[in-house]
Amino acid sequence: MSDVLVSYYSGQFGDWLRYFIAEHDGFEKFTGITTNINEDRGDPPYPNFSFSDMKKLKANRMGSVKELQSQMIKSNLRQVYKVSGISHSIAYNPDNYGADWDWKYYDIIRQTNMSVIFVKLDPLHELFETYVKRKEAFNVPVDILRYNNHKSFIHNKYPKHELNHIVEINNLLDCDDEEYKNLTKFLQVKPISDWQKYIKELESVIL
Repeated sequence: MSDVLVSYYSGQFGDWLRYFIAEHDGFEKFTGITTNINEDRGDPPYPNFSFSDMKKLKANRMGSVKELQSQMIKSNLRQVYKVSGISHSIAYNPDNYGADWDWKYYDIIRQTNMSVIFVKLDPLHELFETYVKRKEAFNVPVDILRYNNHKSFIHNKYPKHELNHIVEINNLLDCDDEEYKNLTKFLQVKPISDWQKYIKELESVIL
């Protein structure tokens, strides 16, 4: 079974999702887990999940499959990565934040057997308001943020592939059994019997 890349916009709780995924059997668990802000490490100015090894794939070293694979951890356990760039999303070029969607990094990843999880966040859910507050910390104009997220939630189309999956993260926060079942089916892992405890852990940090 393959490693996993979680693709998400900064502030959309992607590190928590990576931590949650890695708690399942067959994955290498994250260590040094903390939700404290460490400015020396470049943490964002809000409580967030971070780890001793963030398992980032640097976008500026993803120009080819060879470059991508040179960054990957060799292990018998599965890894959960994220892209490191201006954004953590591969739905556009992370090196050119203002550009239209550019799938060049996705195209490189898709030449491997890596699984990709795209994160969606419903702008009508209460979790979206927490996301807005996070972006306000970076002086992002709220009206533009709301408009762009409403538009993208409705219209964005992600590539269909057997190794791609979409997680609507607000559904996980609502302890939606179907959302979790679909995630574990995609990952080909045994569900955690008390998986809702990880939701409470997230809530204690962000809400």
